[in-house]
Amino acid sequence: MPVIRLRGLISTALSVALLSFVPATFQLQAQELGAGSLRGSVYDKDFSVPVAQARVVILEAGLATMTGNDGNFLFQRVPAGSYTLAFSKDGFERLIQSDVVVVPGQVADVRVDLVSEVFDMEELVVIGDDLFANAESGLLDIRAEALTVQDAISADLISKAGAGDVAGAVKLVVGVSVADGKYATVRGLS
Repeated sequence: MPVIRLRGLISTALSVALLSFVPATFQLQAQELGAGSLRGSVYDKDFSVPVAQARVVILEAGLATMTGNDGNFLFQRVPAGSYTLAFSKDGFERLIQSDVVVVPGQVADVRVDLVSEVFDMEELVVIGDDLFANAESGLLDIRAEALTVQDAISADLISKAGAGDVAGAVKLVVGVSVADGKYATVRGLS
């Protein structure tokens, strides 16, 4: 009889182990089936361009991600429910969006526009003097040296730079561009 009793104990223990494993597996599958996805995009409200590297947080779930260079983000396998999202990035006001609903087996879409963060500052007054107005200060010599620098671009220097003309040589200078082959623009100033 001890052999039968031992077999009974083994079969009972095996049954209990299997029954405890089945609910855990079923719960895992139910969680997977009860999950959806949440995707979205973050844009700059003023310029309508994507905001890269913005932080997106699902507050109730404690999940966080960053937007890509295209301003898009994706949360996969988010349990079904209603959530509050927080969007933040340096230079922008933080945005909270509530009542974002995730439905099992579906993808919820969100698009937000972040507003630039602007700080009011005190008035800044710049006072300047015309450096070339006073001939007694010797500043006219500085102006003369500036003209000499302009004359220093010679045909020899242009050929050494590998340019065919002055416009080609000017294009080699950082911050300078030439429009229509004759109009020079230096850092945005023509």
